[in-house]
Amino acid sequence: DETRNRMVVEAAASVGLEHRLDVKIASLSGGQKKRASLATEILTKPNLLFLDEVTSGLDEATDREIMRLLKRLSGRGMTIVCVTHTLANIAEYADTVIVMGDGGLLTFCGAPAELTRFFSIGYLGEVFGAIDKDGAQNWRQRFAGNAVERAPSAAGRAVAPKADRSQRGTVGTVTGAVLRQFLILTSRNIALLAGDVRSLYMALIQRAEIGALLG
Repeated sequence: DETRNRMVVEAAASVGLEHRLDVKIASLSGGQKKRASLATEILTKPNLLFLDEVTSGLDEATDREIMRLLKRLSGRGMTIVCVTHTLANIAEYADTVIVMGDGGLLTFCGAPAELTRFFSIGYLGEVFGAIDKDGAQNWRQRFAGNAVERAPSAAGRAVAPKADRSQRGTVGTVTGAVLRQFLILTSRNIALLAGDVRSLYMALIQRAEIGALLG
């Protein structure tokens, strides 16, 4: 219990909610709910964190607050990949921007300052209009051409050594790793279900009702 409580307090403090631990999540503001959701993801202190539209629906001030928080977490050694359509604070807090066009085409990858120069726009929010105007495929080709020009010559590149067959995982090793991961994830999901008894009961009731209706 002591270790668990300490981890919760640390996660809450990292997102600035240490003074709101006694408040129900339903009573928090929109920005605070986002931070509470983020706190649950960083409880285990992951090295890599993927976030999808973490600031959607928030006002500009709260968006800046969340982005500042993510920047602080990245400063502690955490790599954060954030999918977003809100670009107001990207230039200030993001290290690298990847722009995807229709069909998932890569149209740009680089620093925010390079993005505005590449698309010849005044601010980041204009990038969507620029892609729609000329087409994602066109921008993909332009970016690929720039990447080739900036890349070092083939003669100067280091050749990666081929993997030694003796270092490759055997079938038994791979099977053991897969089985171990399966057991870890299964035990984790069982623990999550056991910790949320109300949701578990609701799921059982739903199954019984659906079965009765089908019968």
